[in-house]
Amino acid sequence: MNELSEWYRRLRTVAQYGLTYSKDPYDLERFREVLAVTEELAHALTREPPALVSEALRLELGPPSPKLDVRAAVFRDDHVLLVRETADGLWSLPGGWVDVGDAPAGAAVREVREESGYECVARKLVAVVDWKQHSPVPQLFHCYKLLFWCELVGGKPSRSLETSECEFFALDALPPLSLARVSESIIARAFRHRAAPDLPTEFD
Repeated sequence: MNELSEWYRRLRTVAQYGLTYSKDPYDLERFREVLAVTEELAHALTREPPALVSEALRLELGPPSPKLDVRAAVFRDDHVLLVRETADGLWSLPGGWVDVGDAPAGAAVREVREESGYECVARKLVAVVDWKQHSPVPQLFHCYKLLFWCELVGGKPSRSLETSECEFFALDALPPLSLARVSESIIARAFRHRAAPDLPTEFD
């Protein structure tokens, strides 16, 4: 499955570059065909409804480049805040794509507020993770995850369009995770840095 994911990424990269820079109408038509094949591969990889996958892929046009995703680890005592994703019913650290014009730390704080109702302050960049290397499941996009350790300062739990509930969990009692968004190893990194704040930011 990982090999298939790599084939998908390579084909999609070729198609996107070709559609961006080619001028010949026959070449453009061939690159559109390659792009259509990558969409079929994406459906097979994710097993998500075709319409949902097609809509997501429309965000990735032009020259391909990694996308930027932020995740916030907000702690209360020895428990970390997780939100239940309405998309799959599984749990994740609050977060999402960084919007154009956003500072990464500000985006992480905003995602916590929007997805959980809690207010926090970003205190440390824990890690910059190449998610392609660490994701437990195939990914449509090559993305870098920025993991922030955040301090809880207020707010109260609430739902959002993207999340149905939120709760604090111990590391040894995590619920089923939304593995396209987060992994137990990512959450464990946040716990390590909270216990030892002087650890350097990790990157890979």
